[in-house]
Amino acid sequence: MLLSLLSLMGIQATAQEVKYFKSDAFGNLYGELAENEIPINDYWVSTEKQKLLELRKIYSGTGLIGVHTAEFNANGSISRETQFIDDMLSLERVFNDDGTISSEREFIPGGAVREIIYRHKNRKIIEKEITDEQGVKSSVGYVYGFDGRLLEARESGSSSSGAGASYANETSDWVKSSTGFIVTKYNSDGKMAGREYFFNQKLQTIEEFSYENERIMHKKTSIPAALTIIEVRFNLTGQAQTEETFIDAKLVEKSEFEYFADMSLKKKITRAEGTVALIEVFKNDADAGETEKHYENGVLTMVIERKSKEDYFIETYDSGLLVVTVFFLDGRKSKEQFWKNGSLIKERIFP
Repeated sequence: MLLSLLSLMGIQATAQEVKYFKSDAFGNLYGELAENEIPINDYWVSTEKQKLLELRKIYSGTGLIGVHTAEFNANGSISRETQFIDDMLSLERVFNDDGTISSEREFIPGGAVREIIYRHKNRKIIEKEITDEQGVKSSVGYVYGFDGRLLEARESGSSSSGAGASYANETSDWVKSSTGFIVTKYNSDGKMAGREYFFNQKLQTIEEFSYENERIMHKKTSIPAALTIIEVRFNLTGQAQTEETFIDAKLVEKSEFEYFADMSLKKKITRAEGTVALIEVFKNDADAGETEKHYENGVLTMVIERKSKEDYFIETYDSGLLVVTVFFLDGRKSKEQFWKNGSLIKERIFP
């Protein structure tokens, strides 16, 4: 958007005279401004000697006043970009003379700063040095092919370990994690084809994705050390439709999903192969809560009723009869009830 405003360089302005114009986001002018005019939710520019000096947008929202400013050098390239929220600098980007980004600083309320320093070769980013708001440093290096396509990106930090690899026909995006490296691969269409998770240079987990008509339709997760494969198939709207778990090539568990019209989860049914275990999870229309039911041999063994993550109760059944109910409030046990033949026989209240 900002670079498209370079078309403003053709503005006719008297030598030494600075003029101010209203502008839309695409650099189209639609009115000259007096110097003291400050349009709200509009872009405006200043020019001198037919050169664009500055693009600015004043905007308001949620009770805050923001100012987005871009400054340009004598070559017409953007040199600095800033964003202020209520007169406080929140973002600053500095650019090289050729228009490539040199640095970016995000100013976080409370005084913390997140900074990224960029290095380039042939106008492409080859390295980023990142310092987060806690002062932790990491870096990302990029490798490109002869056609200019990104082949590999490796992120490293003080806690990272492992070694990278090159892929001739795929893009690899190395992302630091708490357990080592994550390698994200992309296919020739630019879509994510898979991920590989490493710990101490050893491959732990593999994820593979397949697509149909631009939609992800299948995800396969392999855990080699556990001889486990989990396959998830998605419907045309992107929700999981089935999930199957295989151990040593044998199907051990299968889940099926149902959804409301708004695409939120309505029911999840999980069956363990080789047994008659069954788990049902479904949403409650009335209070948007969630109910989970467990069965063995067709007999109810447990019910978990959740109002929220912190507020819920668990019912335990024996031979289909309720025996214990445990209530949790704000994540802590608040009450226990003991039942026999459908009658409450004991209750404990926890402070």
